[in-house]
Amino acid sequence: MFKSEGVIQQFQKALKKEAISILNYWATYSPDPMDNGFYGQVDENNDPVVQMPKGSVLNARILWSFSTAYQSDPNPKFLELSTRAYHYFQNHFKDSKFGGAFWAINPPYQPTAPHSQLLSAYQKKQIYAQAFWIYALSSYYEITKDPKVLDEAILLFELIEKYSFDAQFGGYFEAFSRDWNALNDLRLSPKDENAVKTMNTHLHILEAYTGLYKIWPDTFLLNQIQGLLDCFDLHIIDAKTHHLRLFFDKSFTAQGTVVSYGHDIEAAWLLLEAASTIKDKVRIKKMEQQCVALAIAAKEGIDPGTGGLNYEKTYNIKSTSASSGHLIAEKHWWVQAEAMVGFSEAYLQTLNLEFLDCTLQIWQYIQNYILSKTGEWLWGINENGHPMKGYYKIGLWKCPYHNLRAMLEMQKRLNRMVPISAGMKTNPH
Repeated sequence: MFKSEGVIQQFQKALKKEAISILNYWATYSPDPMDNGFYGQVDENNDPVVQMPKGSVLNARILWSFSTAYQSDPNPKFLELSTRAYHYFQNHFKDSKFGGAFWAINPPYQPTAPHSQLLSAYQKKQIYAQAFWIYALSSYYEITKDPKVLDEAILLFELIEKYSFDAQFGGYFEAFSRDWNALNDLRLSPKDENAVKTMNTHLHILEAYTGLYKIWPDTFLLNQIQGLLDCFDLHIIDAKTHHLRLFFDKSFTAQGTVVSYGHDIEAAWLLLEAASTIKDKVRIKKMEQQCVALAIAAKEGIDPGTGGLNYEKTYNIKSTSASSGHLIAEKHWWVQAEAMVGFSEAYLQTLNLEFLDCTLQIWQYIQNYILSKTGEWLWGINENGHPMKGYYKIGLWKCPYHNLRAMLEMQKRLNRMVPISAGMKTNPH
């Protein structure tokens, strides 16, 4: 346990310093002067890869990151980059004909095709991406109070509810064509199973709806957040292993045998955050329990030799044995970021020092292995303890969202630890 408020303040200072470092990197290396947007990819040497497409998720997360940073640090540069990302959404990612956001767009360095001629894979309406634009627009509205921004977020919410919500079994379908019709290939990425419903999309719809509810406490939105929390409780969290099930058919029969330690620990705090935001006492109590259960499950993935959290494991969904399956002993950057927040939240719920130890060990691991000497965070460390090669620092799946958010969320949780260090009881929220 932290022995004094001064030690906590030192930790907060280090986290704030790293947050500024992340933001400075993205302010320096991500803007694309060619089209007043952001590069689709920047390699591990910080050089732009100009021929790569520009991803919706990357750009939404850039908007979220600079908007959220501005809320606690009103740096004019953060507002400038937030506005740049918002305008790029309006001018390029927004589908003015059918609504919603494209998955990706052509870079300006190739002969530019109109949206109607984009590759079909770029045109699709991946619900995951729509959710991230809601999350980002909600944060941008917080700093601008522009009613048009709120309207954009609400419209995306209405589109998700119109086309993706399953009134029969609950939950949300994964993806659609540009004009919101059925697709054969629903996957977010080639590594995913081609499932009609996934944990990942449900988690980030919940995350987005929680952000929207903070600025627009609508009754129907509240009802859908409650439904998502119940969906995790009843279908997505395995009642035996307490790991998240990842892929499902339409009736929520689980498919696949993969455990994602990073998603387990990310969900541990995001589910509780959602329940706390809507002030639902019954669901808060339930998600407090699930937070701890998910953290215990994720803790199985801690590498005792380094303190880092491993990536994932193949697992028999009918088994309760933590030792079964094949471990992928890579330490990805985003998994370490989410682990800091999730384990610290589990500590605050239980005061079990094992969770605090996990948090501190992972922060040490990040400093020793994940921080790049040339800025930002490495993609990860392989099973032999060496940096994973051939991965970008900025790209479709490498954004400032996980690591920046972890730095900001950890500062909040350290504030809640101050009374504990003084020997006083604290409100768990």
